[in-house]
Amino acid sequence: MKKQCLVKGAFVLTVASFITKILAFSNSIVLSRVLGPEGIGLKKMVMPFMGLMMTHTAVWTISSIFKTSDEMQLISCGGLPWLNTNANAKYFGVS
Repeated sequence: MKKQCLVKGAFVLTVASFITKILAFSNSIVLSRVLGPEGIGLKKMVMPFMGLMMTHTAVWTISSIFKTSDEMQLISCGGLPWLNTNANAKYFGVS
């Protein structure tokens, strides 16, 4: 059962990464059509800063997908320990 959860989680992350790549590609297509040659030249002048911001955004997007996927996998494969009321009762000394 744990192997199925691992494969399922890996599949979700692969699909999420693929969707992120498609969105980034479509963004570049739209920008090139809207800006035209002169706008693309201006864009190339500020590309280092844009690249830094795009990397920052992509890293946080993927990390949030990892976190959400991990939490959902824990819930579906036995739950989160802090949501288990019996474990909380033992931890806090409540019977």
